[in-house]
Amino acid sequence: MSILIFHSPMPIERPLDSGSAVRPKRMLEAFRAIGQEVLLVDGDSRRRRRLWREALGTPPEDLLGVYSELSTTPIALTDPDHLPRSPFMDAKAFRRLRERGVPAAAFYRDAYWRVGRTPVAWWKRTTLALFHRLEWHQLGRSIDHCFVPTLEMLDHLPSLAGVQASALPPGGVPRDRPPRRPLGHRPLRLIYVGGVQPPHYDLAPMFDSIDGIDGLELVICCRETEWRKAVAAYRVPSNTTIVHGSGDALDELYRSCDGALDWRPWSVYLSFASPIKTFEAIGWGLPLIANGRLPTGRLAETHAFGWGPETPEALRELLRRLVEDRTILERAAQGAIAAREFHTWEARARTVLETLRGIREAHR
Repeated sequence: MSILIFHSPMPIERPLDSGSAVRPKRMLEAFRAIGQEVLLVDGDSRRRRRLWREALGTPPEDLLGVYSELSTTPIALTDPDHLPRSPFMDAKAFRRLRERGVPAAAFYRDAYWRVGRTPVAWWKRTTLALFHRLEWHQLGRSIDHCFVPTLEMLDHLPSLAGVQASALPPGGVPRDRPPRRPLGHRPLRLIYVGGVQPPHYDLAPMFDSIDGIDGLELVICCRETEWRKAVAAYRVPSNTTIVHGSGDALDELYRSCDGALDWRPWSVYLSFASPIKTFEAIGWGLPLIANGRLPTGRLAETHAFGWGPETPEALRELLRRLVEDRTILERAAQGAIAAREFHTWEARARTVLETLRGIREAHR
């Protein structure tokens, strides 16, 4: 079997405290789980330089391609001290591989630098923007295919002439929940997992929509430090519980809930976001409720494992309906179970391999 070079400008083994840390590790595990031989090039620039020498010394006929999981930080600044020691090294390696007939693809994680304003000093913000532009320019000259979380993100990025692009959202891990008491005999329990600090994580509409609905409970699972900073911005309803679990504790929360609620107001940034927690919930077979104007809400509607109300009023009406007729939620849960097999990390890894094989065939 041909070897896949898996590239990451950050170390794969690091605390999994953010989506940008979770995704590369899960993708690497997925490639190995489906039997793909992998040659790993990761870590700081000094380590990558050593690993690139090994990778580039591999006969090209033994290589299927290179797949890169880029960071939210420009590749040139990913060393721990953020000094640009080797700003052109990785792009040169991609080009050398392509010259030998080995296709290159990269997952481009975020476009916040194009639509947001990072809260740092102006000179840091300017420097970051320059290196983001450099990275994007390098990608245009050194890869065959660009994966993005959603196709909507491409609307906010400069064109990559000659480079194909497609969506490669996060995946999930199918997990079985133990049978629970019938919904008719207990409150409907929904869970939200993620950030809580406005503006990107503005939970106020969710809180307002569930407030006072009998037979409905909401569990918010977030980092304790973030909640301390954000709590003053919210009026938390009595039917809401705030917890700070992770790992096994978070798994227990998923097991104890009936659905996932992630309704946030539309924003430019959220219009192309694809949160890992969405697919984590699908993996648990939980139906999803999200804003229908955002990719997650449209996904739930399209694949019949949830709903996409577009206004807080429509959300509140939907929640009342779900409490009154529990069978609606149960049918959506069956839809989530059916859909989750198409949204695993292994499914994402197979998509990458198929794309690289297609490029290689097209170039023969």
